[in-house]
Parts: sequence; structure tokens; C-alpha cells
Amino acid sequence: HRQCLLEAAFQRLETLTQQHGTIQGEAVRAALGKLGLKATDAQIKRFVNAMDRNHDGSIDFAEFRDFTLLLPGNNLGAWFDEFQRETTPGIEDVQSEWSVRQHYHNSKSTVKQLEATADLDTNTPKERDTSSAVQGPTETQQVMIQLASGGLAGATSRTCTAPIDRARLLMQSGRAQGSLPDVFKATVQREGLTSLWRGNGINVVKIVPETGARFAIFDYLKKKIAQDPTTITGAERFVAGGAAGAVSQALIYPLEIVRTRLALAPVGTYKGALHCMTTVAQKEGMRHLYSGLRVSVIGIVPFAGIDLAVNSALREIATQQLEKRKDVHVPSVAVMLGCGMVSSTTAMLATFPLGLIRTRLQASGMPGVPQYDNFIDAMRKTYAASGIKGFYRGVIPTLVKVVPSTAVSYAVYGTMKEWLTHRASLPKS
Repeated sequence: HRQCLLEAAFQRLETLTQQHGTIQGEAVRAALGKLGLKATDAQIKRFVNAMDRNHDGSIDFAEFRDFTLLLPGNNLGAWFDEFQRETTPGIEDVQSEWSVRQHYHNSKSTVKQLEATADLDTNTPKERDTSSAVQGPTETQQVMIQLASGGLAGATSRTCTAPIDRARLLMQSGRAQGSLPDVFKATVQREGLTSLWRGNGINVVKIVPETGARFAIFDYLKKKIAQDPTTITGAERFVAGGAAGAVSQALIYPLEIVRTRLALAPVGTYKGALHCMTTVAQKEGMRHLYSGLRVSVIGIVPFAGIDLAVNSALREIATQQLEKRKDVHVPSVAVMLGCGMVSSTTAMLATFPLGLIRTRLQASGMPGVPQYDNFIDAMRKTYAASGIKGFYRGVIPTLVKVVPSTAVSYAVYGTMKEWLTHRASLPKS
């Protein structure tokens, strides 16, 4: 009987999120993922809201039954597809979301009549022919895809923008004066062209796990923190982004110290990344490998929070706009690039002074660099030497770096993620 099939389907959804008696948007998302169906937050929200008659954020079996009895098919994927067809503008026989919802929840008498005439197909999921179904990536595969795509994107973008980054470090630390072209010219004349990429090897080693972890942790936390995973607020995105940034930064912080030292030290000071790390640990103590970690975390929390929250919100808005078009469902590289430029630039301008103080603490005590006792001491000496503008020394090359860095990063990340997801979704031979 149709009722038995619906009860079994509802119980399977309950087990996905360990709920008892009710289901929420996260269960729908997980079930669609297992079926290999892609759905945006906005699509899932509309689907769940259509079932949720009393608007309490959860769906009991009565609501689930009344909703699905009126839809063809015998599984969640078929019901979701039909709902999208009925409520998506541009498809024939279209109805507004309001009218469809009113139709589905009309009255108990209508439901009883439909129970008597509904499709009584009782095939279970095990009996359905899935030979032609496209299976989506598993949860483990999704994490690996995020790590690989984020790591490659970070490594590529950092390598392309390494000269600008080194010039920024030289200007922030106080070892170079003048405009960005002047710093480039002086550095090349003094140390050679390849010196502009000094420290890039360790930078790549650092950025691969950092970027990959940040994307993966953010995606995980924003769903866990959100009270309603189908409608994540700006504050929830900020908290998830800040936490993701802090965790990923702490994981690789000693490599950040090594990168800064290699970029700023005179030629011949260190033989390589490992020699730099062991030298710092032996001469200055293991503690110095975490020098500035506190201010770094203080800086990365608002930066990552703003960056990831703004980017996530902008991409969701873009996706909602694209849903109105039948031929486009995923933001293009150009759209992702624009979102990344806006979010990264906003976050960088808001947190640049903290980044400058962090860099000065990391380079503290090196030849030609003032000695700072702590965060407050670095702020006081910076203000005494240059005033407010001293906290934004190097902001121009950093701004210049944002444009090409985000361009390369988002292009590589978007392309790789789509390609790897597609490969993971191919039917196994």
C-alpha cells in the first residue's frame, strides 16, 4: 500500500539525521546527495517549506504523507524533481510556489480521496532499477574533492602572485621603502629575479593543507552551527568561517614563520625550509615557531569569517538568480571570480592592520627589523613611527595581489571541483 511505502521512506529520512518523529532540511539534503541529485540551499528550503504546514521548522509524518501523496513516483528523488518542475518558472504548466503549496495542503478530505486513488506502486528502493542512475560522490569523496581542489587552487594562485607577496612582506616589515615598482627593481638588482619567488616552496607546502582544510571545515561547520541548515544566516556563516580560518591557521603556523623568515632573510642565511625551522627552534626555542600565533588567530578569525561569509552569501544570491534560467544552474568562473574579489577585498581592508602587526612580530629581532616585545608594543611603536597610515603600509601591493590571486584561485577551484565531482559521479563499470 502507498501508506506503507511512505512510512518506510519517512523512517529512512529519520535515520539520516537521527531524528525521532520528525525530519528537517538536513535529512532531505543528505537523502538527495545519496541519490546523486544536486540541490541548492534555496531549492531545498522551498521543498521543505512546502511540506511544513505549521511552519515550526520540522516535518512530522502527517505533513510528509499529505505532501507526497499528491506527487508521482515512489522515492524522494522523483518527488523533488516533480516539485521543481511544478514550481520553477520557465517550465510549461508552471504554477507559483504559493498556488502549488495551497493545492498540496488544501484539505483533509482531499487527502483522503487521494489516498484511495494514489499510485500504489510499492517497489522498494532495493527493487528499483538503478543501472542507469548516476551516483553522486560519497561524503568522504566530497571532503577529498574539497581538499584537493582548494589545495591546488591555493598553490597555483600563490605561485602566480609570489613576487607581489614578497614585495608586500618587505614593505610591511620595514626593510623596503618606496612604491611597489621601486621595491621590485631594488630586490631584483640586489638578489636577482628568482629572489622574488624566495620562500614560495614553503608557501606552497603551507597553502595546500591550509586552503583545503579551510574550505572543508567551513562547509562542515556552517551546516552544524546553523539552526536551520536550509537557511544559514550571515552570523552563522561568519562564525563557521572564523572557526575554519582559526583551525586551519593553527595547523600550519610554524610553516608561516618559516615562510616569513625565508622571504625576509638575506641571501645565504638559511639553506632551505627545514634548515630555517631547525635553526629557529635551536637558537630561539620552539616557542618562537608560534610567535605571533595569538594575533594571527585574532586576525584570521574576522578575515576568514568576513571572506567566507560574504563569498558564500554572494554565491547563493547568484545561484538563486541563475535558477530562473533553464540552461544555467551553476555560477560561472566569472561569477565566482567576482564574488571572490568582493569578499576578499572587503575582508582584507577590514583586517589589514592586524596582519601588519602579525608580520612585524614574526620578523622581530631580524637584522634591520625593530625588536617588539608583544602585540601592544608593536602597535605602539608602529603608531609612534608613522601614525595611522603606518598600519596600512603595504596595503597597495596587497590590494594589487587580491585581483590576480582570487582570479586564479577561484578559476582553478571551481574548475577542479566540478571536474572531480563529475568524475566521482560517473557510473562504476
